[in-house]
Amino acid sequence: MFKKTYPIWLLGLLVVFLAFGCSDDDDETPTGTNGTPTMEHTPTPINVGVPEAMAQSNDPYAQMATDWVEALASFDSLFTYFIPPSKAAKAAISFVSAADTLVWSWSNGTMTIKLRFWESATHYHWQYLWDGTLDQVVYDNWVWFYADESKDGTEGHFYWYDNNTTDILFSWTWTYLAGVYNVTYLFTSGLDSLRIAAIINADGSGHVDYYLNDVLSIRVVWYADGSGAWWTYNPDDNGTWSVVKN
Repeated sequence: MFKKTYPIWLLGLLVVFLAFGCSDDDDETPTGTNGTPTMEHTPTPINVGVPEAMAQSNDPYAQMATDWVEALASFDSLFTYFIPPSKAAKAAISFVSAADTLVWSWSNGTMTIKLRFWESATHYHWQYLWDGTLDQVVYDNWVWFYADESKDGTEGHFYWYDNNTTDILFSWTWTYLAGVYNVTYLFTSGLDSLRIAAIINADGSGHVDYYLNDVLSIRVVWYADGSGAWWTYNPDDNGTWSVVKN
């Protein structure tokens, strides 16, 4: 059974894994396949949070929702790993024939890490690939991560694939329309899944839903002043919290 703190735990695990992927030991400066020395574009950070009064509340469900929103927002820090490290070298191959595709590579022991960037008419795209052998497992340009973002800044996706497969282990998606962020995290392991979906309005109000195996387990709603309400299901319960005034 998943725990309520699982998203935060997984974020920490991601940081450890990504630290491996982004270590570099080449001496060349980053160079793309078309001679461009740096990324054309990097993903836009998502700046979401809860009202300060809610973050300071002692109510356990207010704190739970605050942790979930912070974890959802923190995933955008992973986008820094879609920037080639300072010592990355020009890759020997290109994966597609499009002239606007850039590829960087750098070594990490027996592994070669590759980073692709390209753009379509409406989106920017990134791929993070492994090529080589690690712990006797052979990787053949395996896509570990994929991300995209619309050029108008209204949506984006991040996918982490299960080891040496094309199965999506977790996804993180967001939209930003009319000042409203809609952010969803989905983790799948075997027959189990965990989903956290949050909507944060321009005035700071919002709600977050926590699903286990597509069944709503907890819902938390908050208002612009930081007060809010919560519901749990199976067993059913509910409550509210108020803003503490000085």
